[in-house]
Amino acid sequence: MGIFKVLGKVVGTVVTGAAGIAAEVVENVGAASGCEPLANIGHSAKSASFNTTRKIWGKEAKEYDHADGSTLRASMERAEQRRDELIKKQGAKAKGTDRVRRSDSELEQDRSGTNLKPRDFQYATKVPLSQAVSQAESTTGVYVLYLNGQVMKCGRAAYGQGIHWRLQQYYSLNYDDRARKHDYWSISPKNRDSVMVSWQCCPVSKCKELEYKLFRKYGKGPWGLRAPVSCSDDSWEVLI
Repeated sequence: MGIFKVLGKVVGTVVTGAAGIAAEVVENVGAASGCEPLANIGHSAKSASFNTTRKIWGKEAKEYDHADGSTLRASMERAEQRRDELIKKQGAKAKGTDRVRRSDSELEQDRSGTNLKPRDFQYATKVPLSQAVSQAESTTGVYVLYLNGQVMKCGRAAYGQGIHWRLQQYYSLNYDDRARKHDYWSISPKNRDSVMVSWQCCPVSKCKELEYKLFRKYGKGPWGLRAPVSCSDDSWEVLI
């Protein structure tokens, strides 16, 4: 009879543990995609899995204490510690404290891709933003936004999934905190299908140099909130 109880205990723990891991994945995906309902579902499911596991442990604890339950108790303590770590980790993610962006100097020291030439990377000129979101590669680079033939902004995408990620942000109107609050000071629901974009992918260490050259070539533009002050590098060709 004791064997069956032990097996039931182990199976119950494994099942609820698997559910907790799956729930954490759901919650992480929801948080990363900005889908609050999905993140909430994952968090609720994960909490339920932990509670279920604790109930199973509590129900059987007395019977195991009669034997040598040191191994089981140690496993329980490790699981409790892991739970606390996951909760702390999720709290840090919610606050964005675990996201550390590299500085310009760190990006410039990243030599990946510098063995190639500018034309080895994807580049395109004056493509409708609605089409560019599906054409641009997930590679770091620079871009120029146009509206009615006028250059509105030059910028770089040196983080995340590069150009593809940045253009997706623009077209989904999710490009900054103001836009997420429906304060569309640049691209808006009214003009986004009229916006054209040129982009040039490049190694991450060349993004600052190319952005500086684009500002020198086109100017700041009405949507440009900042501009690089200087850049001494001159090793990469502007193709857009």
